[in-house]
Amino acid sequence: MKDKWKTLKLNEKTLLNALGIRSAKGEWVNSTYLSEIFNTSPRTIRNYVSKINTENSKTLIESSNKGYRINSEVISKLKTGEDKKIETPLDRAYFILRKLINSKNAVDYYDLAEELYISESTLSSDIKQVKNLIKDFSLKIVRKGNIISIEGNERSKRKLIYHLLSLENKNDFIAFTNTGIIVEQEQTTIFQGKISQIFHENHLFLNDFGLNNLIVHLLVIVDRIKKGKQISETVSLDKINGSKDFQVAIEVKKLIESVYNIEISDIELYYLTLIIASNSNPLDYSLITSENIQNYIRESYIKSSKKAIKHLEQSYYLEPFDDSFMVNFTIHISNMIQRAQNKIFMKNPLTLETKTSYPLIYDMAVFVANEIRDSEKIFINEDEITFIAFHIGTYLENNKNNTERITCVFVYADYHDMHLPTLAQIRHTFKDDLNIIKIIPVNELSNEAIECDIVISTVDAMINTSARVVRVSIFLSHPDIELLRNEINAIKQKKKKQIVVENVKRFIGRKLFKKEFYTQDEFEMINVLSAECYQLGLCQASFKDEVLERESLSSTSFNNFVAVPHSLKHNALSSFMSVVINEKSMQWGENSVNIIILIGISKEDRAAFRRIFDDLITILCEPIYVNQLIKCQDYDDFIDTLTALIEK
Repeated sequence: MKDKWKTLKLNEKTLLNALGIRSAKGEWVNSTYLSEIFNTSPRTIRNYVSKINTENSKTLIESSNKGYRINSEVISKLKTGEDKKIETPLDRAYFILRKLINSKNAVDYYDLAEELYISESTLSSDIKQVKNLIKDFSLKIVRKGNIISIEGNERSKRKLIYHLLSLENKNDFIAFTNTGIIVEQEQTTIFQGKISQIFHENHLFLNDFGLNNLIVHLLVIVDRIKKGKQISETVSLDKINGSKDFQVAIEVKKLIESVYNIEISDIELYYLTLIIASNSNPLDYSLITSENIQNYIRESYIKSSKKAIKHLEQSYYLEPFDDSFMVNFTIHISNMIQRAQNKIFMKNPLTLETKTSYPLIYDMAVFVANEIRDSEKIFINEDEITFIAFHIGTYLENNKNNTERITCVFVYADYHDMHLPTLAQIRHTFKDDLNIIKIIPVNELSNEAIECDIVISTVDAMINTSARVVRVSIFLSHPDIELLRNEINAIKQKKKKQIVVENVKRFIGRKLFKKEFYTQDEFEMINVLSAECYQLGLCQASFKDEVLERESLSSTSFNNFVAVPHSLKHNALSSFMSVVINEKSMQWGENSVNIIILIGISKEDRAAFRRIFDDLITILCEPIYVNQLIKCQDYDDFIDTLTALIEK
């Protein structure tokens, strides 16, 4: 049995990853579920959990009669501590990078190899990976004899430090201890409160994300100055003198100097002002309307925002967004563009959760980010994309236009119009869910079949229909309403799943299914699969570049199981899904994946894409479902298994 399952080997990393998907939602995971994923016994799972906790001298995995879940507090501390396990070449590369960036002096090459328990040749390979990690930060690794160091200007080094902190604490607000920045938690909390007070008194608006981002930047500044690492550039304060951001920066400077006993130079003050401007807003949103927004926001930003949302509506078949959304969204985009121009980005600890839990919303945000990027010629990272997703997702949730009503026939006993109040109440309560196509007195029922999705009847009667028949009281009660609501939701879910199944069968052709197909990396996989689809006449030659462009904005891998590369343009000649299933995982961005589905959508199928994308990702992010799909031996087996999972 175990030999059949070669993908997820039971170890600390894979077990924590499998638990993490549910634990992020606060759910417990039972041992039976885990044993099915790893093809082992619940007892083995129990013993392995105990082993992990013992080896780490910490309760990484909590247990109860409900099952297991990750102890997020301990994991967070472990992630940020120097005692973090170094298991892979990438782990070593980040360790080397942190060592170099945080050392007051250069590092001895041979001492570093000895500290990591690796050979000099292995260290040489690791340093090549370090060079790749810093290539976008205008920094370089220099070796002179036995000495190795990281060279570049101080601003670039601070950006790298901030980036490393964001990676190590990607799912948390401020939560670091020994990653090169040593801070006293209680002191930081008091400091944060005083910063908030300064902004409040100066009428600068700062949300929780902006405050968290600002505090991290300030602590990096403090740490670097304490280590004698000052910015040595020359700039004139005339550019910023007199602005509200500058006045606030002066107050923050005084606070930092008094709390941490350091001196902030004029050049540090200049960049401190830019950081403050990029993380706060002088505007009171409530004062801005669609009529006066041009008095507050640059015209080019307004145009870019409108253009991006217009194209989003067209590409994803959305109803027009209202003026209130456009005002708030445009203000956000204005701030985002200014952050990008200053090369200062806001960390979002909810990026991974948003990307995994709301894939379609996140994909819409990627689409918008791409539009803004092209029009404003700026770089937009994944955290900024997540903030865009917040705006889009909140609006769509609050403005659900339920056009997918199900058809209903109402059957009643004709007695002094007693059915009318019940009918009126049903119509009012379920106005967004039911389309009542016919109202029939029970004595007029015939042998002719009634075609609809649901029949609601106030009487017991023989009704010729394949639809679900729901009996309710003549005087509609609360239990009746709950019964109807549950039945309606069940019917809607079934219809939705039927649509997904139909489209999956339509999109995945036999020629587009591959088992045990490997490439060097994700880019080669995209090239090979796209070329094949082009040769089959399913897409244009430009499709490959469009998919690679989407991948460059944000990796299309979800958790450690699946990657769904696709184009944002929905212009395939014929909709398709090219599927690869591998027992051995391959690296895709930051994740390792076993299933790759290259998706191409034609303009005619844009609405279908919206229907299937979320449901497909939901299934493919479940380890137990991935387990079943990986075991599929051929195309027919895969289609049967996938459709069965969708219909569950």
